[in-house]
Amino acid sequence: MDERKNIWQSRFYTVPRAYMSLVGIWPYHRFRDRCFLFVPMFTFSITILIPQLLYLLIAAVDLDDVFSCTPSMWITIIFSFKLGWLIMNNKKLKTCLKTMEDDWLSLNTDIERNILQRHTAYGRYITLTYGIFMQFVGILLISKSIVTILLEDTSDATISSLVAEAKLPLRVEYGEMLNQYLYPMAVHCYLAVFSHISITIAVDSCYIALIRHACGMFAIVGHMLEHIGKDSKDNFDLKPDKVKDDNYNRTLSCLRKHLHVIQFAELIESTFTNIFLVSVCLNMIGGSMIGIQVILNLNDAKDIVEPFAIYIAQLIHLFLQFWPAQFLLDYSILPYESICRSNWYYTSGRCRKLLFLIMNRSLLPCKITAGKIVPLTIENFGRVLYLLIGSVTLDDVFESMPSLIISILFSSKLLIIMLNSKKVKICLNTIQKDWQLVNTDVERIILQQHTRYGQYLATFYAVFVHTMTTLFMLKPIIVSLITDDISNTTKSSIPIASRLPFNVEYGEKFNQYIYLIAMHNYMAVFTRSFATIAVDNLYYVLIQHACGMFSIIGFAENIEALFMKIFLINLNLNMICGSLAGVQVLMNLERNASDISVPIIIYTAQFIHLFLHFWNAQFLLDYSVLPYRSICRANWYYTSQKCQKLLLLIMNRTTIPCKITAGKIVILSIESFTTVLKTSISYLTMFRSLQ
Repeated sequence: MDERKNIWQSRFYTVPRAYMSLVGIWPYHRFRDRCFLFVPMFTFSITILIPQLLYLLIAAVDLDDVFSCTPSMWITIIFSFKLGWLIMNNKKLKTCLKTMEDDWLSLNTDIERNILQRHTAYGRYITLTYGIFMQFVGILLISKSIVTILLEDTSDATISSLVAEAKLPLRVEYGEMLNQYLYPMAVHCYLAVFSHISITIAVDSCYIALIRHACGMFAIVGHMLEHIGKDSKDNFDLKPDKVKDDNYNRTLSCLRKHLHVIQFAELIESTFTNIFLVSVCLNMIGGSMIGIQVILNLNDAKDIVEPFAIYIAQLIHLFLQFWPAQFLLDYSILPYESICRSNWYYTSGRCRKLLFLIMNRSLLPCKITAGKIVPLTIENFGRVLYLLIGSVTLDDVFESMPSLIISILFSSKLLIIMLNSKKVKICLNTIQKDWQLVNTDVERIILQQHTRYGQYLATFYAVFVHTMTTLFMLKPIIVSLITDDISNTTKSSIPIASRLPFNVEYGEKFNQYIYLIAMHNYMAVFTRSFATIAVDNLYYVLIQHACGMFSIIGFAENIEALFMKIFLINLNLNMICGSLAGVQVLMNLERNASDISVPIIIYTAQFIHLFLHFWNAQFLLDYSVLPYRSICRANWYYTSQKCQKLLLLIMNRTTIPCKITAGKIVILSIESFTTVLKTSISYLTMFRSLQ
């Protein structure tokens, strides 16, 4: 017991242990003590979101205000989610830490201890540097008020209002009580910044420590494998006794240790994958907005100090999620390289079989993913960085074209599904038969899990589309409220145009039949939302069923035949439409916020709509090769030769994964989604140059 305690008291784990204890996620504390620390820290972190939202809804008057307050809102959501997720998965976290303890205690030689200490010390340097940097950013953010006061040359008449605003490090709105309770509100903001910094240091330092430990254990396995057969040059025997075969016993120990480290890496991945999904998505949005804020304030140095510091911190925060994952990926294939460098030709036949098993397993490197979608690697970090920087320049052009293209898209969806109703019926009948053919409870549970996941996805998509539709239909009311300060000569014409969500022309009858025309527009929005929900939810349900029942390759081919024409039209028009919506935003950046609200809503909805097509197709692609991996993990070597031949046939078939394509041209996957996004950006650049 003392040895286990000494592991965590060592200098290698000072930073993660201290900050995890501070925020209440250190699993070795009693539940009461953890709650005593977690509750105030989580409260400080999440409650600041309320005044931030109030600022966005009430106090923000221009784009500069919007871009300055939304990144801090994303940061609040990311860090609060991090803390909440780890407290809910505290058992997994404790399992990870206990695995680290067992690994330290299982080391027998000084060489192995030195290898693990070297990797752990490297992780300590990273976490220490990261902790100091994040604390520096927090201090810079809190002390921004003093810097602003020193730089600002204002009159005595405005100094009091300047001090009141400058003492708050975040853009928040407390209403009329701001001047009365300035100092308690300032303390609230300071505590929120402190909790955000503490949470991200705690979670990220824990993640880095776990990854470095896994890398160290892979390095130990590689070291052991590299020395296999080096002592057998003089007395080499191809078929020694099993008891006297030292190389076989060492390799067997390496095999067990290798599988143990792989399980540890998979446990890390399952613990952090959802955190990284939220973090990567919101960091991309927040980073783009901060970049726009910096560009808008290039002429005023004091106004870009804060966003620039946050931007750098956000970039480093994102990089330190991808970089350790790249280490894990590289070190997980180290056993393969070590076997290639070893004297394996001086080992026995049974030892070579074990080495071959280790090499086969090492061909599938361990990965950390964001939501089981995007592997965290340096290559993908470059892509994220490209999108993050590229999205700063995304600006949108023509106002009528995006809605026109969306009309064509959704109408073609409905028409193609109607023309292919027989194929739809075949797919639905196949689902019915599959449910009836499921015999065991285990198979039924697996299929229910995938079906339930499809239900959650379909529900989320329906709620999202209806929310976007509601916002789109409410835009006229918002425009009417914003334009209260216009002159009386033009005010009468604004309510007429504000009742219409689209830019349309009905000729001379426009003023005479305004309410009927408005009803026509609203019904068009209504039918579009229901059409896309119906078609896309059918697609999600079919894909998830195919993933759950993957002995049904023909069923996957039916899905592909049904939807490929829809996706061909959808893909091409969405790229153009997204670019046009981007140009429209760019044209209206210097105008009122109401002029860019609609194109931003359209662009966001379009982006998610397109992403969900590619994401579900990626699921099908991944699950279609699952039988191959399952056979590799099975005890196939204990089966008969007849059975092995059948398994070989299955493996040969699953080497060609099932794919969903757009018109048999473009394969729908996450990789091709990034290509589509780049193409859309290039279209945007072209349209912008023609402006």
